[in-house]
Amino acid sequence: MVNCAGTRFRDAPPRARRVTQAPPHGWLRGLSAIPVRYCKKKQEAARIMRYPELMIHPMREELTRHGVEEARTPEDVDRVLAPGSGHVLMVVNSVCGCAAGCARPGVVRSLQGETKPDKIATVFAGADLEATAHLRQKLSMYPPSSPSFALFRDGEPVYVMHRHQIEGREAASIAADLQEAYRVHCGAEAAVGA
Repeated sequence: MVNCAGTRFRDAPPRARRVTQAPPHGWLRGLSAIPVRYCKKKQEAARIMRYPELMIHPMREELTRHGVEEARTPEDVDRVLAPGSGHVLMVVNSVCGCAAGCARPGVVRSLQGETKPDKIATVFAGADLEATAHLRQKLSMYPPSSPSFALFRDGEPVYVMHRHQIEGREAASIAADLQEAYRVHCGAEAAVGA
């Protein structure tokens, strides 16, 4: 078996290879470098690999059982965010712990308020690759983030909450922030300002 630096486990020191990339921090620090050809293969594989549906089905269902619509293709994203679609909250779902402990429960709690978007839809980062990439194109002025929330008005983003604003917070606090965004951008206050 060969590790990412091209050395055999429990074998001789690494063979000399053509490298143009220094090793990252952490456990690779002691190794000479990572072969470029390995890095490219790993990046290509990461673009193609999807989480198994059997594994993520409960994570999808955590939102869909509360009326959140799935947008699994770029066409679904375009349909949900079409001009004239009203107020739409797009949830970029994820397998990470902050999605499970904060993001998904926060979205569900935010729906218990009086003011809410006309529609809520979700893409799953790591599973709905094309749909997620298409949504991120529509949010190109913001860095990609998962989990994250983006509130759209007639197909244009008006509010975004990134992962760093979700991590380490309680679901109730995230729900309160989302409800405030709904009040400002979807409620009577938004109609007066429009």
